[in-house]
Amino acid sequence: MATEGDLNKINGDILYSGDITAIVNMQGQMFKNQAQALFNASRIGWDADLNGTGVPDYKKLYVTIDPDGDIDAGNSSVINTEGVDYIVFEGFDETVDNFNDNSIDTNIWTVAQTGGTALVSEAGEKLILYAAGGTPVSTATAIADQGSATDYKTLSKDSSIYLKIDWVATGTSLSTSEISIFISDGTNHYEVWEQTYVNAGGSGSTYVRIRIDNSAETATAYSSAGTDKSAVDISGGANWYIRFLSTQNNNTGGAVMTFNIDTYGHNLNGGANEETYQSGLLETASATVTNAILVLNEDLNGGSNVYSLSADNGANFETVTLNQIHNFTNTGTQLKLKIVNTGASAQEQPIEADMYEFAILYNLY
Repeated sequence: MATEGDLNKINGDILYSGDITAIVNMQGQMFKNQAQALFNASRIGWDADLNGTGVPDYKKLYVTIDPDGDIDAGNSSVINTEGVDYIVFEGFDETVDNFNDNSIDTNIWTVAQTGGTALVSEAGEKLILYAAGGTPVSTATAIADQGSATDYKTLSKDSSIYLKIDWVATGTSLSTSEISIFISDGTNHYEVWEQTYVNAGGSGSTYVRIRIDNSAETATAYSSAGTDKSAVDISGGANWYIRFLSTQNNNTGGAVMTFNIDTYGHNLNGGANEETYQSGLLETASATVTNAILVLNEDLNGGSNVYSLSADNGANFETVTLNQIHNFTNTGTQLKLKIVNTGASAQEQPIEADMYEFAILYNLY
């Protein structure tokens, strides 16, 4: 007698519930392949005489080629709407500034430069801190504390700020040069990361991630180089703004230190290395949803994804496997999707994962 899940049955064998699941899972790959044609037709436009409109009449099916439009901002921790037809688990640089207009946005930044020929500017989609001619010191400072800046204290979720810092040192007789990152309210400056350079020549790049724990009121740095500070108490700050300071000391020659800062950020509601996308309401079914298959096209460049579906409007999410049937424990009529992308460790660079199209076929039986 064939066991449960073995479909090589003969008359008289018992049909188990696991056999039904196995049969339906055989349809999962067929649905995945069929969904590719649906995605493609949705992107290039329907050209048919179906139903008098050209659009097919599918039942118990949700299809989207534009996940951006389905993001629930109240529940999503990573939102990037730069791509028209996909969501992206990566830096959402509008959280800080995308530096794309070659001028300092005064509605975001307060800048200052003292000593020598220090200068704060913007070019090449980067914030530039230039320190030179400091005798005894030259400083360049930028703090995102204006009306359009992000105050991380006001966010209800934990936050991470991702940075890439390219540095170039030229000239001679540079005693020391330093770049520091603070969480600040404009008066109280809490240093969370710094890097000191003692040579006048050379160049390089450093990745830094600043994670703010909203409930603990602390900030921690993770970086590929420099001094990371852990669980810095920032509770005394009336606001939590990002602040950069470049300092050049005792420059008696022609040394120049330039820091090119590329900023992008995340709002996190999971662990230190988690990034979450949760959809809004995708589909309201006419009958109770008891099972579903999720098909999704993606491009993972780091970490791994865990997928969950909810049939009860997000009250309960249940983990699913792509292209396989899922039987809901918590049934309902309102479908939502959640994706959590998790890195293997505390990462200096952001996880990247492009989500292009997805479809959900439900109530197969």
